[in-house]
Amino acid sequence: MIAEFLLCGSTIVMSPQNGTFYTHSCTNCITEYYSDDDEVLKENVQKLQSFLQLKQGWNTYDALPFSATHILNTEKILRNLSVQPKVFPTGRQSIQLEYEKPNGDYLEFEIFESGVIEVLLIINNKEKEFTIADTEIEREVDKFYAS
Repeated sequence: MIAEFLLCGSTIVMSPQNGTFYTHSCTNCITEYYSDDDEVLKENVQKLQSFLQLKQGWNTYDALPFSATHILNTEKILRNLSVQPKVFPTGRQSIQLEYEKPNGDYLEFEIFESGVIEVLLIINNKEKEFTIADTEIEREVDKFYAS
């Protein structure tokens, strides 16, 4: 497993065989972990990290840039998901994770820097909106794919 610390440029090899994981003391860094098996996760993390380059007005309106904390917190969520979503920035200072089934059923999480997570769920053309904690996202994804 490889860890790349994107702001300071350090790269270390991690040794998961003995359960030892290394920490990095640079609080400004966003860490990217990957192996050959999680290419979609790697792509999502790279996309998410690219949001740090967005400047004020990036959406041609007055959208604000994303903070490293917001990106890092969303990255932690992505790393805990067994099914990777599509990832998008929004002009509401949130990061959107979305899933869609071939039948049109749709699940969307809108993650705000404050920690608020708004959910839009559309099953059989019936919409439901609610708010959840980050620890509930995986359960909602599992329920979505079980329905």
